[in-house]
Amino acid sequence: IAAYLASAQQPNAQASALASLKGSLCSDLARYVGRLTVPTWLVYGVRSRFSSGGIGQRLAQLNPDYLTCRTIPDCGVLPQLEQPAVVIGLLQQFLQQCP
Repeated sequence: IAAYLASAQQPNAQASALASLKGSLCSDLARYVGRLTVPTWLVYGVRSRFSSGGIGQRLAQLNPDYLTCRTIPDCGVLPQLEQPAVVIGLLQQFLQQCP
């Protein structure tokens, strides 16, 4: 949380956040997923305008030992804000399964 807050308080951070929400800042996570060596959790809303419905599952297939993906129906690009209770529940399940 501290790192997120620090990045959000950097000069011009509001422009970066807006660019991200507009879809101007995109990267191909598939290039990096294979490098994961710790359990990693990805959550996204099915109604996100910035990713196709199956992108998370496709990423998880690239490194199934370390990447777990969960989707949330009736949710958009910010599931942690749109449905925080659901995100917390899914995250708790994930953490309980971690070694």
